[in-house]
Amino acid sequence: MKKQFVLSWILAISVACQGSTVFAQNAVNSNWVAQLQNETEEEAAPTDEELLEDAAKEAKGKETHFSQIAIEHEISPENYIPVLMYHHFEEGDVAPGNGAIVSIDEFEDHIIAFQEAGYTFISLEELHEIMQESALEKETEGRKPVEAPEFELDKKYLCITIDDGYRSNYELAFPILQKYQAKADISVITSRIHTSYVIAQEIEKLCWKDLNVMQESGLVNIYNHTSNHIKVSEKPLPSFRNAVERGEDMLNKNLTKRSDIRVLTYPNGDYTFVSQILMRKLGYDLQLTTNYGVVTRNTSVNEIPRVTVNSGLTGEQVLQKITAAAERTFYPPEAKR
Repeated sequence: MKKQFVLSWILAISVACQGSTVFAQNAVNSNWVAQLQNETEEEAAPTDEELLEDAAKEAKGKETHFSQIAIEHEISPENYIPVLMYHHFEEGDVAPGNGAIVSIDEFEDHIIAFQEAGYTFISLEELHEIMQESALEKETEGRKPVEAPEFELDKKYLCITIDDGYRSNYELAFPILQKYQAKADISVITSRIHTSYVIAQEIEKLCWKDLNVMQESGLVNIYNHTSNHIKVSEKPLPSFRNAVERGEDMLNKNLTKRSDIRVLTYPNGDYTFVSQILMRKLGYDLQLTTNYGVVTRNTSVNEIPRVTVNSGLTGEQVLQKITAAAERTFYPPEAKR
């Protein structure tokens, strides 16, 4: 009965929304319905190797190398907010160009460079607050609505996000965050959070104790990366909704403290127009993607872009990559044609 209601609701949205006719046609296809009715409650999550490989491929596939983006405009960092994306950390050297693994020495160098450049680390809660205030300004400007994308903030702000939930986040990255009082937000695949989840070829995961310690510090918030990391495009949308709701339920059950906002980080940044609507209706204040760019006054809370931090980059090079992302956001290539 529940699945029939969800299916009817999704069909109604897809028919009503422009550009969703393909989805509606798929939804009424009998094979699609049969697949939905027969699927199991739990989906097999990708292996760690697949997760990290997918993350690295996603990073390469969605952005031009920052050194190839011509910086033609001087854009003040007070006019945008970069949201950085990390995954797993390792001691020792990591081959350059990896979009999923960064050495912990590099991470510390990045933090130092951000502070020296005058950045203030803010949480996703604070980012959401800034975006809400910006939206309110747009609505209350009366006859002169604010159309320019610039935030015109009083400081340079930066967000750090970390995906998946590897134990290296706690053992290696968290001490660095504490040392420099830097804030970060971690999105976890909840089915992988265990007290003793170490098997062959698997990277050690965070446990709920680790997550609670970090969250109680006031430097880290924990958010939803679904229960199984199955991409939106790989399963019917109701199945994705189940993974999101199971993930949120596990966070509510096991965390002693929750953030004031709800954040969904899409597996591999994969989303659709209809999934954005559905997640918004489920109460998600921010939806994180892997789109390359920075947050501006015009950014949708349903489509937060991020800047992937690859291995082999110095702190100064990450700052250059942020500048390139700002150039790409304010002056997209298609606008120059």
